[in-house]
Amino acid sequence: PPCRTASARAHAPRAAADGIEMSHLFMTQVFTNVGDYIPRPDLFPGGAADVKRLVDHFHRHKVKVIPYCSLTIAWQAMAGERRARVCEEHPDWQYLGPDGIRYNCYGYGNMCYQSPWGEYITDKLNWLTDSLGFDGLHIDGPYHGLPCLETQHRHRSPESVGYMNWKWEQNFYRGKAAKGLFVTVPQDPAALLFGARAVPGGYTEEDFAFMGGMPLVTACRARLFDARYRLPASCTWSWIGLDPLHGHSMEADEEHPATYDHAIAGCFGYGHWGLLHGVRLYLGPKTERIYRRWIRFYQEHRQALCGDMIHLVRPDGLRPDAVMHVNPQAEPPAVVVVFNPRDTAGHLHLHLPLHFAGLKPGAAIMAGAARLTLDDRSSTGLDVTLSPYEIQTIPIRVNVGKAAQRNN
Repeated sequence: PPCRTASARAHAPRAAADGIEMSHLFMTQVFTNVGDYIPRPDLFPGGAADVKRLVDHFHRHKVKVIPYCSLTIAWQAMAGERRARVCEEHPDWQYLGPDGIRYNCYGYGNMCYQSPWGEYITDKLNWLTDSLGFDGLHIDGPYHGLPCLETQHRHRSPESVGYMNWKWEQNFYRGKAAKGLFVTVPQDPAALLFGARAVPGGYTEEDFAFMGGMPLVTACRARLFDARYRLPASCTWSWIGLDPLHGHSMEADEEHPATYDHAIAGCFGYGHWGLLHGVRLYLGPKTERIYRRWIRFYQEHRQALCGDMIHLVRPDGLRPDAVMHVNPQAEPPAVVVVFNPRDTAGHLHLHLPLHFAGLKPGAAIMAGAARLTLDDRSSTGLDVTLSPYEIQTIPIRVNVGKAAQRNN
């Protein structure tokens, strides 16, 4: 979770105690802007040496730490800083569009790799990992794709910039992967083949501008459900807002914690390594118990969660929904997670295709407390009744004495 840099030293031991494996420092928590990457003098009076000490402090607590950055943006971050110094001093490094118009950095990115910016940003980001010791890079913002008409850049034509930028990023990601660094990027899945560790995995910031609370949480889970048809959760990143962004968040409430429960479960219950965006992970004892429950769930079922996700019932906010995680090499080899997003009781009859979990036809299994027998297609039905807002996790195990029926 992001933390305020002024209290980041206190955050590191808390993160370790809460089971956090990697913490993400947002742009204004370290640097004056995206582009110059100058440490904030009010928080780091010793400059880069102070940032290095902070990174080392996280490492002493066994917590990895990565900074927010961008490959294509040189613009403002802190209030009153309209442009990065590099953009002011080198306007010719920007993309140039028709009629001499420079592209809006928030829509398309404003810097072209085929100018000296390519070497500049490579050196800056190498400095973050190689000198300051960050464990990777959270690369955000738009990326290349539009033509550039600047004749002083290295592209041979305005149209060739897309391919040349793609090759530039391919080499950059491969270099980071060779060093074992964790790099997330705002791109299509092809970036995974070049060394990126994660790409966007089923969220949209626009939802936060129009809704909050349980509707937002359910909409986020529905997007994750759809995204899992394309890529597994283990190689995508998503997030849920504990604090407002674009006006809304999960709107967590310590006295009525159902929304918090569904939000956290939407990440960990979907097998998502996730990103929890907020200063505090929980609000009080009730939400802390919920948080720790899902951390335990993720840790106990991590092997199954890194397998396939079977889509059972899509979230729509009107009735219960469910997914199943399967991995024949895990124990248990399958786990079902069922959500009831309503304030009334709900019921589902689920069809569980357990051949995906490596189970043989006719196997006797335990689905939670229910004793079931698989049919000739290694499938079975399961009835689930849920109280208002309840979330159930149902491990699927081969029945005692039937382990030999497991398909190796």
